[in-house]
Amino acid sequence: MQETNKLLDKYLHEISAEDKYMRRTAARELGKLRDPTAVEHLIKELKTTDLSLKKEIIRSLKEINDYRAIKPLLDLFNVETSNKVKARIAWALSHFIDDDFDITILIRALDDDNEYLKLGILLVLGIKKHTKCIPKLIELFKKESKINIRKKIIWALGQMNDKKALKPLLHSLNDPSHKIRRKSASVLARLPYTKTKISELVEMLDNKEHFGRAEIIHILGWQTSNLCVPKLIEIFEDELEPFLIRKNAIKVLGKLKDARAYKTLANAINDPSQSIRAIAIQSLNYDHNLDDKTLQNIIDAIFDDYKIVRKTALGFIRALIGSSYYPIELADNIPKLIDLLLSDIDDNERAEIAIILSRIRDERIIEPFQKVVKNYSGRAKLTAFHTLEKMGFNLDLQPFFDDLNNPSIDVRRNAFTIMNYSEQLSKYKELIREGLCNEKHCGHLELIFLLRKERPEYISEALINIAKNSTDQLTRQEAIWRVVSDKSSKVIELLKELTNDEDEKISKSAMYLLHTNFPTIKINRQDVPTKIEELFPEKKKKKRRDISKEDKRDVLKLIDLLQNDSNRIIRWRAAVALAKHTEDERIIKPLISSLGESFTKIRKAAVFALGKIENTQVVEPIIAALQDPSRKVRQLAAFALRAFLKENTPEDRLIKELAVKDHIGRTNILGVLSRNDFRKCIPSIIEIVMKDHDFKVRHAAIYSVYYKRDERLASILVEALNDPVREVRSAALSVVLYGPHDMESVKDNLIQKFKDKTSFGRYETFYRLCSESPSKTLVSTDFIKDALYDENFYIKRIAINMFGFHNKHHLIPKDYNKVRKTSL
Repeated sequence: MQETNKLLDKYLHEISAEDKYMRRTAARELGKLRDPTAVEHLIKELKTTDLSLKKEIIRSLKEINDYRAIKPLLDLFNVETSNKVKARIAWALSHFIDDDFDITILIRALDDDNEYLKLGILLVLGIKKHTKCIPKLIELFKKESKINIRKKIIWALGQMNDKKALKPLLHSLNDPSHKIRRKSASVLARLPYTKTKISELVEMLDNKEHFGRAEIIHILGWQTSNLCVPKLIEIFEDELEPFLIRKNAIKVLGKLKDARAYKTLANAINDPSQSIRAIAIQSLNYDHNLDDKTLQNIIDAIFDDYKIVRKTALGFIRALIGSSYYPIELADNIPKLIDLLLSDIDDNERAEIAIILSRIRDERIIEPFQKVVKNYSGRAKLTAFHTLEKMGFNLDLQPFFDDLNNPSIDVRRNAFTIMNYSEQLSKYKELIREGLCNEKHCGHLELIFLLRKERPEYISEALINIAKNSTDQLTRQEAIWRVVSDKSSKVIELLKELTNDEDEKISKSAMYLLHTNFPTIKINRQDVPTKIEELFPEKKKKKRRDISKEDKRDVLKLIDLLQNDSNRIIRWRAAVALAKHTEDERIIKPLISSLGESFTKIRKAAVFALGKIENTQVVEPIIAALQDPSRKVRQLAAFALRAFLKENTPEDRLIKELAVKDHIGRTNILGVLSRNDFRKCIPSIIEIVMKDHDFKVRHAAIYSVYYKRDERLASILVEALNDPVREVRSAALSVVLYGPHDMESVKDNLIQKFKDKTSFGRYETFYRLCSESPSKTLVSTDFIKDALYDENFYIKRIAINMFGFHNKHHLIPKDYNKVRKTSL
């Protein structure tokens, strides 16, 4: 404390010195001390003509955060001629601005012609989210010509998170400048109020003279609304549309994962544009019911002339070839894949092809893989080497040991990667010993790493020599740490000798190892590290200001930080700390207001804290948080409601939210309803299962009825077995199999669904019919026998498995083995 007082007196004296550099330093350091007694001295020096000193004083006044500085700063703002100083004053004033603060002076300054000053004020107004300035910002946007200022106005309007700003932002989408349109689109995409304008945005797409149609599609993709799917399909299929608009349309269709877009995505694989072909392949996945033609088109795309299409198709096939969802036959394509593997392509592509071929395990890949091991490097070489090992080839590691002695680090690293994962490494201990004993060997570090966890008694002498004589610090250090497992007298002498090494890290490592492994040996030096953190202090993580510990008892201070601090990290930590004071009702309103913050972590902390408060005031804000753009915030809100709704049940309110078609949090609402025994919601859930276009909502709706015993649900679940999306069908099947529903009553309906060849869910339906033990199955043996000749591969497989069991009961048909061979 006395030392701080001495510094304060020193800087208060120096701020009046004649040396201008000394005065600037004193002004800056006074701000770091944050002592209120320095405010008057700093205000007195504001009259200086030195602009650099004036800016340092303004910054220090902001750091001290004393309200006595407001009036002097406002007076200076009115008379100051330097726009840079005025911008600095505006930034300082932002620290004091709240709802009661008069921002007229800042709004009036927006009429100034200086660009620097305008940008500074707009930054302040945007950070503080002062909605009083919205009319002025809209007026300024209309008459301003400079792009940078107009972009900053759009950003500030987005920060306000107010409905008044929505109309001008939508209007700016038709601006001639593409920079303005992009900025408006990025702001609108994240605004929660944009959801109310989805239909209006879709109507804008009909106007082909609208400048911002591509940006509108971008917004619709961010809002994940399925209302736009028919219009986007229409736009993409119109070949006269501009390329960028068609590209954005196919991107959004792939993101929405709507069953209606499948045909369009499948056809887009053959589009003339390489970018659209790649996007279409990337968009198709397990969520779609892929047909044989589409799969073949994706396989053909592996051999496309364009790199971007090839890489996308290779990634798709690599992920699919190991799955059981779709059978892929690549045997006919192996020669073409081998030619592509050995051609002049990118290393990443070669690695993808090698992985695909390694999963096929055909004898034709042996010779090409041997060439890859010999001539190439990277993941392709690693995959080829280990595939050959698994196929029974004992490959010689001698060439890789030779590579470890190469002066090139990259060559040594590639050789080490191969050897480190080889199953034959244990046979080459003698080569490792010889390499370590050779003082001129380049790869001592790699050889030490190859020792793995083995005890190195047989090479202790070599490691001791490396620790003493190697020129590389990391190699010496690894040798010391490895040889210490051999607790011989030679190792102790080595460690004693290295405690006085010129290299500080080597000496500290030696002292630490002596201290931990040989505690009986006394070390004269005082700076012996006793913890690993003391040995490697550079690996410590930077400690951030922990508000939760610093201000644990001061609730008012935490509320002030949450509402007024300009640093969003501090505001976030303040919200986290407030979660420990849920018994204090003063925190409710600040936490609710922080749900409008643009920083996601603050909203997450606020929802978490509100969920711990036992007060009915927080229910409505938490329900509103189910519409948050962030998925994690929505999940936290749902989690809070599940615990809260046991005693306070706004069931009707949740059902009302569930009925909103473009509600982004309907899956979370269904999760809340599923955890509570709510009977009123069943009709709404039935409607969602039958009619909703979003497959994720249908999926959640099915699981939400798992524990609900209602006779209306059984027939609805049977209908869901015919859903076009595989995940929804699987969910319905799980509920039908394990839920509390009597399936005997809907047996005829299931059989009828199975016989319908156009049904999407024939496999799931048949699986359900045969799911019981053979003695209790819902269908007869003749029914299963007919399924042996079905066109669907998976249905045939289930039928074969069923007859494999029936064989014990002598029920197997004569042609069973023939069918089994042809099917499998």
